[in-house]
Amino acid sequence: MNYGWSGSMVSVVITTYNSERYIEYQLKSILNQTMHVDEFIIVDDCSDDSTVMIIKGLMKGYNYFMIEHEENKGYLHSFEDGIKLASKKIIFLSDHDDYWEKQKIEKMVPYFNDISTVCVFSNGSLMDSNNNLIKGSLFESFKVKLSKNQLMDSGCLFTKLLKNDFITGATLCANSAFLKSLLPFPDKIVHDKWIAYNAVLMNGLIGAKDKLIRYRIHDEQNIGIKRSFIKYTDRFEYQINFLSTVLVRTKNKNKMTIRLMNKLTHYNRRKEVTENHKYFIAIRELVNLNYFKYSRGIFSLLKDVFYK
Repeated sequence: MNYGWSGSMVSVVITTYNSERYIEYQLKSILNQTMHVDEFIIVDDCSDDSTVMIIKGLMKGYNYFMIEHEENKGYLHSFEDGIKLASKKIIFLSDHDDYWEKQKIEKMVPYFNDISTVCVFSNGSLMDSNNNLIKGSLFESFKVKLSKNQLMDSGCLFTKLLKNDFITGATLCANSAFLKSLLPFPDKIVHDKWIAYNAVLMNGLIGAKDKLIRYRIHDEQNIGIKRSFIKYTDRFEYQINFLSTVLVRTKNKNKMTIRLMNKLTHYNRRKEVTENHKYFIAIRELVNLNYFKYSRGIFSLLKDVFYK
């Protein structure tokens, strides 16, 4: 299948909540893309500031549909509601507080000319609350190094994902049918992780090396590269729940799912180390190299052993 370069192709789903400070900057960056956006779906999660008024003023004359929640439902349900309404072939996801480089859509859409590609992500620059660029990138923040060839290799991306969740939802776009097949998003699991794992298990995940967004770091973030929404002691339970949920959805047993099961076992053992101080388990996981295959090596080991 070739998606081609004409016709109605691109939907952008944007979620907002009390976004009056940043939403204009983000929306203008999307409106100024070098490739046309055919449809905007904007979901506001019951903002009590001027977010909705700013959006309606900016979007006059554009093809957009807006959902205004009457009560706060959270970002997961907001993205779900937007994705359900999106009607085009490729769906781009957008946070409310970032900035898109002008050629983001134009550079990402061609990857879908390969029928096996279901999801594409990219690297990104970093910026502060005043739109100033910060040294580094998204990949560097997650301590991930990826060559151009590795970004085109789902098997390599899977190996990297087993060690570190480095794919950010703010950079994602996906085949509409694939993305809708993942709904509803599981409770208490971040959507970008859910999308990325399901895509890579289909050998359909591709990365763009270019920095195609400017990812904002600020104090008002509920979740992001500088802020974790999960306490350290709860991370094992989170990973165990996530991996179990993915494995239930994945019906075919293959090399990838076997490695997922191995990672699940590893996190169950790490949980035992921290909760019951069974350090011999940590030594065994180290000797079997599981800390290097499924965690962050010696750093994770030391944190487990010395955590109190």
